[in-house]
Amino acid sequence: MEGGNHPQAPARFIARHFLDKLRDDPTYKPCQLRKDINRELNITVPYKRVGQASEIGRQIIHGSDEESYQLLPRYCQQILEHNPNSTAIVDRQRERNFGVFSYRTVYQHVDLASVVLSLV
Repeated sequence: MEGGNHPQAPARFIARHFLDKLRDDPTYKPCQLRKDINRELNITVPYKRVGQASEIGRQIIHGSDEESYQLLPRYCQQILEHNPNSTAIVDRQRERNFGVFSYRTVYQHVDLASVVLSLV
């Protein structure tokens, strides 16, 4: 591939190419990714595209924020099942315009005495 400016390089392609680096280093910054794109692929892409690629890569690795938020009620349920005398609350509200849930707070209190006693 010839070097040069490639503003149309797909963010998904970039994300997949650098997925191992994104997975191995959670602090891998877009500015470092941009340098690596230039060095390894010998192309220059706009910083916005690099940011998109970084976000796509993190979604591939960790899933989307929406998926994670959907897991919160089950997480709270598991806290209660495995830690008696604990509290786990998800406070969510339905958005008026779109009918989707948004999460305002997640509160948890794990009864450490129960955890310590179960380890002994």
